[in-house]
Amino acid sequence: MLFDTHAHLNFEAFNDDWKEVIKRAHDAGIWVINVGSNLKTSKKAIEIAEQYKEGVYAAVGLHPIHVFDEEADVEEYEKLTKHPKVVAIGEIGLDYYHIPEELDAEKFKKKQKEVLEKFNNLSEKIGLPIIIHCREAHNDLINFFENKPAERRTRGVMHCFSGNGEEAKKYLDLNFLISFTGVITFKKYNNEVLRTISLDKLMVETDCPYLAPEPHRGERNEPLYVKYIIEEVARVKGAQYREVAKQTTENALKFFFKTDTPEVGT
Repeated sequence: MLFDTHAHLNFEAFNDDWKEVIKRAHDAGIWVINVGSNLKTSKKAIEIAEQYKEGVYAAVGLHPIHVFDEEADVEEYEKLTKHPKVVAIGEIGLDYYHIPEELDAEKFKKKQKEVLEKFNNLSEKIGLPIIIHCREAHNDLINFFENKPAERRTRGVMHCFSGNGEEAKKYLDLNFLISFTGVITFKKYNNEVLRTISLDKLMVETDCPYLAPEPHRGERNEPLYVKYIIEEVARVKGAQYREVAKQTTENALKFFFKTDTPEVGT
């Protein structure tokens, strides 16, 4: 069993064939979490998950680049978290790379922090873990969480990790997990950060339809390709594929379901 902890089969790229994509994943023993980026895609993630007894789950949240696209009505998202297939809040976070030219940068950053605070409070209230997106904003994000009292820090994972080794250590000190995508298979990727993180602290994801790993770089990504990410983790860390597959799956089950066995119900 493998676990793609961050997919977007709820996006338009899969409108015509998400059922076939999920079948390919399930035939290969791969479970999937579809992650929302706004209210529409969060609802779609739940609609997809509802059609499967097990192996497909949902996360609901407002991506930081969308904080001005819709009103961050956390109450609406809280209603979605009541669904039994919702296992996390996300993706949420900070993104200082995708700042629209027509918007004031500082105003955009301030709004992102306000929305992050709202969703982090929701996570604390209901007890679901958070999936964090961060791009070119690690200092502010680390400060945000370090300023929270230890008893108020929720379980979190740094999705598609893009930071350096020092930043990774700070997230680990905050009891976050680190998640890696197909980017680690690219020839120019520096694997030093991956090499320093112990297997019990990391997860794997495709972030499909984006970031397809080698040998499918440039194609539409899908959960089936998570196996290539596991292969690269094993190569970099000098471990067996089976060991990495087992540990990353256990990490995902503990993080999202608080169990290390696949008997997590519906």
